Amino acid sequence: MGGFIMPHQRGYSALRRGRYSAPGFIYYLTICTADRVKALTFEDVGAAVGEEILRMASEGVWHVQAFTLMPDHVHVIAELGNSLSLSQVVARLKAKTRTALLTRAAKWQVNYFDHRLPARESVLPVLLYIYLNPYRNRLIEPSESWPWFYCHENEWRWFKSHLTDNLPEPVWLL
Repeated sequence: MGGFIMPHQRGYSALRRGRYSAPGFIYYLTICTADRVKALTFEDVGAAVGEEILRMASEGVWHVQAFTLMPDHVHVIAELGNSLSLSQVVARLKAKTRTALLTRAAKWQVNYFDHRLPARESVLPVLLYIYLNPYRNRLIEPSESWPWFYCHENEWRWFKSHLTDNLPEPVWLL
């Protein structure tokens, strides 16, 4: 008689399985709008989301290394502070920006994606991914800067050395 095999879980419960929130660790988050409604890069909504991300950083909720707003999702790289769990941080961001999204007939998806970077894992591949996201989705030309990208000055000091005139290398976009 064989052992019991757990069926493959899908959906929200699969996202939550293994989720662990720990202060001092760096997390890569992706938070999407419900039904992938394109609302986040409207000036009013983008400003509200970006301001709340940075407000939480100024309050010590997290140290935001970088984030990129895309039309229907946001990518954040942040070190979690001591005051809130990761799910509480995401819940706060969603609650504080809910009204702004509603002005564009949008709301946040219930779930979100997170990945805790191991202590020895470089943040560079993740930072490059979120930096290049608007270019790879052809939202802007390679000669332009994405207005919805933020990088904290400490991370920008070393990250900009990977760029040419603060723009992506053309071969990265092939």
